Amino acid sequence: MIKDIEIENWRSIESLQIPLEPLTVLVGPNGVGKTAILNAIDFVLGSRWPGLNYLDVPRDFHSLDTSKAIRIRCSFEPNLNYTDSAGDDHEIGSLEYCCRPYKKAAGGKEVGDLHDDFYPLSPKGEKMMVVTERPQAGVKRKYGPLLRINTGLKDQARVLTIGDRRSVSYHASGRRGSALSILLASARKSFEKDVGGARSSFKEKYDAALEALRTQAVKDVEEAVGDTAKQMLGFLGKGAVQNLEIGFGFADPSNPFGSLSVLCKEGDLELPAELMGLGIQSAIVVGVFDALRKQNAQIGTIIIEEPEMYLHPQAQRFFHNLLVDMVDSGQCQVIYSSHSPVFADASRFESLRLLQKPTGGTTTVARVSQDSDLKYLEEQRQRQKLGQYMDPASGEVLFARRVLLVEGHGDYLAARIVAKKLNIDLDAESLSVIACGGKAAIPFFARLCRSLEIPAIILHDRDIQAGDSLTPKEIGENAKAKAQNDEIKSASAETTQIFLVDPSLESILGIGQSAADKPMRVVSALEPLKVEELPKVLVDAVQALNNEPSDGEDDVSLDLSEQIVD
Repeated sequence: MIKDIEIENWRSIESLQIPLEPLTVLVGPNGVGKTAILNAIDFVLGSRWPGLNYLDVPRDFHSLDTSKAIRIRCSFEPNLNYTDSAGDDHEIGSLEYCCRPYKKAAGGKEVGDLHDDFYPLSPKGEKMMVVTERPQAGVKRKYGPLLRINTGLKDQARVLTIGDRRSVSYHASGRRGSALSILLASARKSFEKDVGGARSSFKEKYDAALEALRTQAVKDVEEAVGDTAKQMLGFLGKGAVQNLEIGFGFADPSNPFGSLSVLCKEGDLELPAELMGLGIQSAIVVGVFDALRKQNAQIGTIIIEEPEMYLHPQAQRFFHNLLVDMVDSGQCQVIYSSHSPVFADASRFESLRLLQKPTGGTTTVARVSQDSDLKYLEEQRQRQKLGQYMDPASGEVLFARRVLLVEGHGDYLAARIVAKKLNIDLDAESLSVIACGGKAAIPFFARLCRSLEIPAIILHDRDIQAGDSLTPKEIGENAKAKAQNDEIKSASAETTQIFLVDPSLESILGIGQSAADKPMRVVSALEPLKVEELPKVLVDAVQALNNEPSDGEDDVSLDLSEQIVD
């Protein structure tokens, strides 16, 4: 598993270190570096060997400045293993790629010319000394620095990357390290060993099929093409065409699994999958992953850019659950970027990495890192069973510039109605109202916002009945409500503005506690009202969501944590 990645001067990222989990979700606005991070991992650990030939100079350099070195280091847990020429094993803690300019002219290279290195480091991040030649009896062992990464070492860390291209051909069985290549690996080995005569039978049937294809018209074309080609090659010498025959074939008889393609058949029409729409191709890619999951194949690390692309909501939920199952079962590590609340599951808070990039600034990453926050959120998750019942829409909390946390759907509708009457376009301003699924779940979201530095406003019922002749049951309910109110305040950041509706939204709108269809009754009560007739606490909360405090004004003079409507 990749434990963390360090990046310097790569694309939009000047300097960043990101700890990674078995499941890591990169979220944040466009242009903050999510794709750059995934591309950095793929550049170093993907199917291609990292090198200058694959760099886009100067665009891969931060601010197009090739005078500063690109450095990408991926660290692992557990460590990788390297066996030297003496058969001694060494632990490799990280692999690092560096591309930098020459500081001095040498060997025909000018100052500023680029050169690169790809090397392993010890678990302490240091260069390593290993045996460099096979030991011989009576000869002293020769040691030297381990400066190069061999294929075996890179294969231990190789990642499977699913970019924003969802074409089936991109994931074909012939591509090294592709999903289909992994899926068919055991079948390929069995075929190559001719288990049960499968390969021999294929060759026989291939020859028969090819002969049926080669009609006289095809043979005429073969002959014309072949004669001319051999004539042209003849200028290279007779040896060039001595044993050469040119003709038509299909697939690749020497590597049938490598040339295997996915076909889609509807009625009598059969077409290659790459000719189908991207929605169908994306569904096929998901199907490949489901097959990998069912095979319990050990994959290593999968990197996916926006897994929600081209998938409808139900398919998104299926794919998300599939990936989570693969992670939870230990099949693989999954790292992806997403703009979808379905894939940015707030209940899996350990996985979240929220990226931000202020205007003129550099990319930063926020995560839940404090032990106290992790413990508190875990207790809340278990108590509220958030992993099972959380509404995927609540994941929108991670994509908004600022959020208003409310109890349930009725409060959500109320806030949206008030915003509309105040001519506040929440979506245009990247503001979100989050229905937490009940008052008891608000502390979880409040603490999550606090940990990830997401500006939040909170609106909830006070739920405390006033009066001198309260029954023991009402006194008990008041005590419970006060404890909940205190917990919400304790879980929130010091600058969080909390608005209390006294005693509840239903009561001030004249809706009975036992009334059915409360959300619809809230809408019916608020829709006819003019702005000046709306409950003041609702107006104040929505305005607070829309009005970003200027520097130095985070602590308002009025104690908003005790803002109550009469």
